[in-house]
Amino acid sequence: MMLNLAERVAKELKAPLKTSKRGRPVVYDRIKLAAAILVKGMRSFVDLSTELSNVRYDMTLDGSERYPSSSELHDIFTQIPVEWMEKSLQRLDDLSKNEFSKFGEHLDTFVVDGSALSGDILVERVVLTKIRLIRDYFQYQALLRIATNTIRSVKKHSNKIGDIIRSLPAGSIVLADPEYDVEENYQVADESPIELQVKQRKGNVGKSRRKAARSRFERKKYSRRKPGRPTVWEYPSPEGASATISSLKAN
Repeated sequence: MMLNLAERVAKELKAPLKTSKRGRPVVYDRIKLAAAILVKGMRSFVDLSTELSNVRYDMTLDGSERYPSSSELHDIFTQIPVEWMEKSLQRLDDLSKNEFSKFGEHLDTFVVDGSALSGDILVERVVLTKIRLIRDYFQYQALLRIATNTIRSVKKHSNKIGDIIRSLPAGSIVLADPEYDVEENYQVADESPIELQVKQRKGNVGKSRRKAARSRFERKKYSRRKPGRPTVWEYPSPEGASATISSLKAN
């Protein structure tokens, strides 16, 4: 299971969750809690809680098979430092890539995808001219490796992805929506060098890197930018991995 890989990462990088000796007894194993957060992907905490129960991933110290609620998982998530999460996601992605590397295919094709994470704080927002209390949210962008369906990086949302591009191996392919059709992104990609495939906004682009990128745009490559739900639960079997690679080659 992918959760086994996540546990390995949490042990290797020393999960930052602390167990308190005061108050209520500790129910869950901190390594397994961190592993569960690492495989969250783009799921909501409600979906994560449900799926942990469905696959019977027992995180309790006493083996009682009690599963954390969505609010408990959200609380754990807020305790994890951003730096540790970023490093752990990269390590998990590297280990996942190793599972596929035996097939000798190009695995460094990524998708930049944006989403939002709901918080616990209620804030005032004007909705249809009326002030209402709604949950605050955090917009972010995730970098997903298509072949393994794993998240490699999570950053605060921006239409400029230079930092993400610079962190990738030379020769990688990055697929992105029109909001990332920004001159600076193409400049960083050319310098890296990374192949950036962006479906461009309509209109005249003039003499610029955007114009050059438009001539290099390959719709067939871009069509692969819709992976399934990120971070799979099961290890790919040789047959399953082979089928995935074949599917990528067909596209």
